[in-house]
Amino acid sequence: MDISKSVMILTVFLVSLLAPQKVNSEEVSASKKIRSNPSINAEHIIDDQAQRVLGPKISGKYVPELASFDKAISGVMLAWNIQGGSVALAKDGKIIYARGFGISDSSGKEVLPDSLFRVASVSKIITGMAILRLCNESKLKLSDKVVPLLKELINESEISDDRWKDITVENLLYHNSGIPQNDAWAKRIKSVSTDKNTPSEAVKYLIGQRLDFTPGSQNIYNNQNYLFLGRVIECVTGMKYSDYVKKELLVPMGILNMEIGRSKKNQKYPNEVEYGLGQNLPKLESVSSMSDEMVDAPYSYSLESMDSFGGWIASAADLVRFVTFFDGFSGPKDFIDEIFWQKMVYKPEFPYIKDQTDPWQGIGWQVRKNGSGFNYWHCGSIWGTKSEVVRTTDGYVWSWIFNGEVDQNVVDQLMWLAKSKMPKVPDINLTPELFPHSNL
Repeated sequence: MDISKSVMILTVFLVSLLAPQKVNSEEVSASKKIRSNPSINAEHIIDDQAQRVLGPKISGKYVPELASFDKAISGVMLAWNIQGGSVALAKDGKIIYARGFGISDSSGKEVLPDSLFRVASVSKIITGMAILRLCNESKLKLSDKVVPLLKELINESEISDDRWKDITVENLLYHNSGIPQNDAWAKRIKSVSTDKNTPSEAVKYLIGQRLDFTPGSQNIYNNQNYLFLGRVIECVTGMKYSDYVKKELLVPMGILNMEIGRSKKNQKYPNEVEYGLGQNLPKLESVSSMSDEMVDAPYSYSLESMDSFGGWIASAADLVRFVTFFDGFSGPKDFIDEIFWQKMVYKPEFPYIKDQTDPWQGIGWQVRKNGSGFNYWHCGSIWGTKSEVVRTTDGYVWSWIFNGEVDQNVVDQLMWLAKSKMPKVPDINLTPELFPHSNL
């Protein structure tokens, strides 16, 4: 195929995807996500020559059977002018694809398979699975009331609504606690002092507010549920949230590079990308500064305060590796027993669930029945970061992360399409190379 035809095909791709869209920093509505092989024209996966001539540089091992993923991700990045991406895929617990796309910063440094990206609300998977691990070890019960668990952190006399005392760990996990939808607390804490802008101070602030609804009566996705779960982990274990996750989950898995991100651009980790490159994102007020400083939108957050609901940085391979220990497949051995895995994916019984429509809110995941099994997933979205992790009924786990704005629904569909175009599953296992320090 000559280059003119390659450009024509790419133009079709661009025109089809660059319809007017509202770019925002909210989570993609789970009810609108597509979880079956979508009906997208095959030309949306760009051809080999267009990818080579126009697409981003790609690092990591080339696997011929998985070339459709290279082409799909290249097309997405060209369409939205995304500068960097990380993608990984596992089958039956073995990582078969892990690649870095494009550049990681303004100097043109190449993205590698182990480059770190903010993963936003995909962090909730990490927290949810840590809670299930504690339950599996009989250190915590899903039915435990949250206020007594946090007795070292909060003063019960400051509770303004007695319904707080009815909230259980399970309510937090399922987003049906009634905790106020109040991400604006960061500005409130900021007005006190920057050293008070911490997860613990946020909990103390929120405990003085009235609940939005009676626990267990509604389901509303809310970051604050997982903010509280992070503090539950700290009070139960006596360890800092991130230290517990690293020691008990990540290090045994061989995942050594994941961290809680930092707020400011000049604080990024050496192996971490920059965010929003080339996309002309707005300036917003920083919540990690006492001044009225306006900064690039991706650096307006307090990542340190978002730790257990949106603060982690990771590579796509890190996320895939993590999920293979909670995927219900035979290898590697899951970190939770079957009874907790079933609790994680089965549709809960709450008064507000009145029909059989799906997907539903599982523990840490959105879940959909697929034949005799389940697909489950979670996505993440803040300014300058879009991410997703998917586990499929037929043994796959994949993840993609970008350092720019993109329509997550389209990327999700293209990943399913790329999977459908695999001629066969490659006989390859990249896990030992990517995670040589694992003892599992």
